[in-house]
Amino acid sequence: MKKIRIGDIFGISTKRGYAIFQYVSDTKDNCDLIRILPGIFQDLTIDWLEIVRKKEMYFIHFPLQAAVNKKLLRRQINNRHYQTF
Repeated sequence: MKKIRIGDIFGISTKRGYAIFQYVSDTKDNCDLIRILPGIFQDLTIDWLEIVRKKEMYFIHFPLQAAVNKKLLRRQINNRHYQTF
């Protein structure tokens, strides 16, 4: 089990390509707050800094740690300078 960290960035496969989101914080209800970033990408060889600097489309609560534990998602990158929220 890998512990998620604030600033972790994930890509999730969709029918149209990859959607990108970033872990923002945990909440009192044991759910995680993530910011959904704009764009759909054909692969994950992208400029991460450029993407996370964009204004998010919206925020949602999502059981991110549980999804990572079940290996449904994989962290793509984490670096303090990517924390732009």
